[in-house]
Amino acid sequence: MGKKAGQDQFGEQQIECVIYPNPANDELNIQSTAIELPVEVITIRDISGRVVFNEKVNKELYHKISITNLTTGLYTIQINNKYNYKVFKR
Repeated sequence: MGKKAGQDQFGEQQIECVIYPNPANDELNIQSTAIELPVEVITIRDISGRVVFNEKVNKELYHKISITNLTTGLYTIQINNKYNYKVFKR
């Protein structure tokens, strides 16, 4: 049985996103590359794990976030869809 787009070797749905620019100054763009797996929730945490941004994004394929209120530093971005989540370090 073959894999469908967006599935791993176990048949689990995988989140496929492009996040740019990196590094970012004013805005961060998050784009789902799998039309059947739109982004539902975006969470950004600082290096200590504190949530600095959390937004439900209504199953969008593309989302732009203003990050002008964040200080310079390392953040993790958690992207959720209806199947699972993926964490990106930026």
